[in-house]
Amino acid sequence: MDYERAKTDTRFRQSIMYQYALEVTDKKYLCLMHNDLLFHGDMIGDMLNIFEKGPKELVGVGPVGQCWSCPAGPSWANVCGPERYDQYIPTMEEAIALTESHSTPRKDIQLNVIRNGRVHILPECRLNEFCAMIDVEKYRKETLPNGPIGCFGGVWHGSDTGTIWSHDMVKRGYKFKHLTLENYAQHAPFESSGSGTSAYFKSDTYWQAEERAREYINNTYGPLNFSTYVPVANTLDTLKRKSWLALINTVGMAKKIISKS
Repeated sequence: MDYERAKTDTRFRQSIMYQYALEVTDKKYLCLMHNDLLFHGDMIGDMLNIFEKGPKELVGVGPVGQCWSCPAGPSWANVCGPERYDQYIPTMEEAIALTESHSTPRKDIQLNVIRNGRVHILPECRLNEFCAMIDVEKYRKETLPNGPIGCFGGVWHGSDTGTIWSHDMVKRGYKFKHLTLENYAQHAPFESSGSGTSAYFKSDTYWQAEERAREYINNTYGPLNFSTYVPVANTLDTLKRKSWLALINTVGMAKKIISKS
């Protein structure tokens, strides 16, 4: 939420989810995805083909929207959907009335977002980062630190990842192309809830799912064989992360002590 700091503080900005890769990659396109997808189709290939066809305003390809929690979606009022997110454009009054008439999971957040001026695309709508390919040049042109738009991974007041960025990019004339994730991949196949949410908040659930994924790879493709570089790099990275976290905690504690004295 600290827009000015994100604009000027590189380390802070690049700590925002996905931002480091989007800033430093030397590739034309970057695919963001969750690490709990089991693919059965060539989603990357189809994404690249779609980008080749255009239009020139195309900035992202992947699942569009979170229609299951949006009052305009097929499960609720059914006036909008991933293929027609740019066709249903309500006024603020219409969007508020629609949201108030349906008991969606994040109704209060949606109303707050709409009343603060973000009407279209609707608050739940976004290029969904479960698996999304982004045109890096367009992203960098419009997004911090070069452009005025907040980072893709930034989250404001309970809105979901990518919703603010997606809204602002659409406002500037950019377009997304929807691909149905389930046509290419299964989400969270090794996690008991099947959604990945439990693993996000519970360490034990996460590592159980990781172990099941390892078993699947071993049984399907054979044992994983890593070079010595991998454990060495992991160890160094862990030390770096823990040292940085310790420094942050130390500075935070010092500030608290000073403020009380």
